[in-house]
Amino acid sequence: MGQRGEGIGCPTPRRSRRSARSRNREIKQHRVRPAAQRDRRWPDMTPARSPGDIVSALQARRRSRPSGWTTQEDLHDIDRALAEHPASAELWMLRGDFILLCDDADDTTPLEEALRSYKTAADLAPTRPEPQLEIGHYMDSVADDPAGAIPFFERAIALGGGQEARDALQAAKQQLGD
Repeated sequence: MGQRGEGIGCPTPRRSRRSARSRNREIKQHRVRPAAQRDRRWPDMTPARSPGDIVSALQARRRSRPSGWTTQEDLHDIDRALAEHPASAELWMLRGDFILLCDDADDTTPLEEALRSYKTAADLAPTRPEPQLEIGHYMDSVADDPAGAIPFFERAIALGGGQEARDALQAAKQQLGD
């Protein structure tokens, strides 16, 4: 067997455990702060991160709240990410979602901004069904215009939107009595 750490049932070399302990001690003594403590307003989202990573981090932060709602701070973070990645359809769609889910009492962002965000995402990703589906949901639920939503649901289906788009189309047609 020879080398330390080799073989079945052999414990991890002591050096790695000691390193973890000393790192924890440094964190507790505030010599090294975890990334989330360095900038609480923009946790784990450095400019080098991809739009998909930023979207995942923001969604996880929203889901971690008991209410599941978003805040103005979340919207500012998305706007900051969009300044770095203006061609990200994912970020534009998330911005629209977060505007609709914003629960701040001082919310000054009009709901029409969500529609504008979804349309920007649709322009950036014309072959993806998700922006079309979101525009349709906005037209149906927020604007209370099921007739205006139908073309977007149909376009989402044509782009491969799946069962969710078909269900949304059927619900919109039922509202119109078709």
